[in-house]
Amino acid sequence: MPPDEKLPYKSLEDYLSEPPYVVMEFMEGGSLRDLMREKGPLELNEFLRLAYSITLALSELHKANIVHLDLKPENILFKDRERRIVKIGDLGAAKIMVGGKSYVSQFSIAYAAPEVSKGIADVRSDIYSLSCIFYEMLTGINPHIHRLSSGQAVVPLITSYRPDVPPEIASLIMRGLELNPSLRPSSTNEILAALSKFMNS
Repeated sequence: MPPDEKLPYKSLEDYLSEPPYVVMEFMEGGSLRDLMREKGPLELNEFLRLAYSITLALSELHKANIVHLDLKPENILFKDRERRIVKIGDLGAAKIMVGGKSYVSQFSIAYAAPEVSKGIADVRSDIYSLSCIFYEMLTGINPHIHRLSSGQAVVPLITSYRPDVPPEIASLIMRGLELNPSLRPSSTNEILAALSKFMNS
C-alpha cells in the first residue's frame, strides 16, 4: 500500500504513481482444480488425505465465525509441490456470522448451496459446497451443476460411480448435498471425525 499521507488519492496521477497492491503467498502446488485436471477422479487414499486437510482448513474459518461462501476447487491451494499443505484462498465473498447466520450479496453459482441464492447462509452452506467438491474429487462430476443443468433435485449416489468409497463417507457426502440445510452435517467436526476413521487404513 502507498504511504498513509498519499491516501485517499487526490488524482489519477497519484494513483498511477503508487497504486495499491496485494502481496500473496506463492502457492507452488497450484490449485485443487489443477490437480483434478491432471489426474481426473482421485484415488481413495489421496482423496481422504486432501479431504481431511481441506475440511481442517475450513473448520478454522468456522471457528473464527466466518463462512467462506465461495468454496470451489480454484480456491483450494497447495503451498508445496507435493501438495501436502492445503490453504483456502479468496475470501472476497466471506462473511462474519451474526447469530449463526450471514446475509449474502455475492457468491459463485457453481458450488453455492441453494439457500445462498436466497441471500442467507451459515456453516452448512459451506458444507454443501465442500460436499460438491468432494463428490467432484471422486467422480469428476459437479453435482450442483448436474442439478442445475438436468433440472432434477436428485443427485446420483456417489457409489454408483465409485463403489470403492466406504459407505460412511459416501453417506456423509450425500447428506452434505441435501437441499434442506437442516439435513446436512451441522459442522466440520462431524466430517473430520468420519474422514479420520479411514485415513491410512
